[in-house]
Amino acid sequence: MFARELKANTRFTILWTFALSAWIVLISLFYPAFSENAAIIEKALESYPEAVRSLLGLSQDSLSSYMGFYTFVFKGVVELGAVQAMILGATVLFKERSGKTADFLFTKPVSRKQIMTSKLGAATVCLTFTTFVCFAVTIMTAIIISGDAVNMIIFFMIDMSLWFVQLIFMSLGLLIAVVFPNMKSATGIAVGSLLLSVIVYNALKPVMGGYNVRYLIPFHYFDSEWIVRYGSYEAPFVLTAILLITASVAAGYAVYDKKDIHAA
Repeated sequence: MFARELKANTRFTILWTFALSAWIVLISLFYPAFSENAAIIEKALESYPEAVRSLLGLSQDSLSSYMGFYTFVFKGVVELGAVQAMILGATVLFKERSGKTADFLFTKPVSRKQIMTSKLGAATVCLTFTTFVCFAVTIMTAIIISGDAVNMIIFFMIDMSLWFVQLIFMSLGLLIAVVFPNMKSATGIAVGSLLLSVIVYNALKPVMGGYNVRYLIPFHYFDSEWIVRYGSYEAPFVLTAILLITASVAAGYAVYDKKDIHAA
């Protein structure tokens, strides 16, 4: 069942991995122009309100080196990767219902926990593949475009945060799929979650403060600028991510094991 699920997700994973890799390469191509005009851009950024600079994801540190610029590039990678993960997490179960194979699957001599474990394992392998391909593309792009020495450890830590964020959204997508088995579109939920996160973050940031509001928005659990500056993750957000993943997956198992699920 694990191999079957892995094969079923192959095309989806390759397409999304290509999209994320293309984003890294295409946005990075702008780095030489940004770097050459850093003083002009920094002056322009100073005239923008904090909310606008936050929305753009650009800071003065983003222009000082390719690694700094990559933190700007990586914000898009995380958002796209989260959409990929939520769609994957939701569809691993949703497609059995929409494909009218759920009843057939339950006649097999396997428990629902085994079904769930196989699907989650295959989805995790797919997301791991995406992360490591993006890391390879990042390193090659950094070497070619920056011309500077590449700190592979820091780049690896930044790209591994994509994997952590994807696990969060995969587990959330899974939980949504078992709680709302009649949902019509996993893509709509994933994109809607992304837009809602952006709106909530910018709306609550002035009220709660930039640090506290990050606990509500998993996109911001792993701050790439922090990683570049200190060479580490922020422990409170790592713990929050682990708790969120564990709680979502445990709830998903519990609901899936008890709920009546039939083919659509």
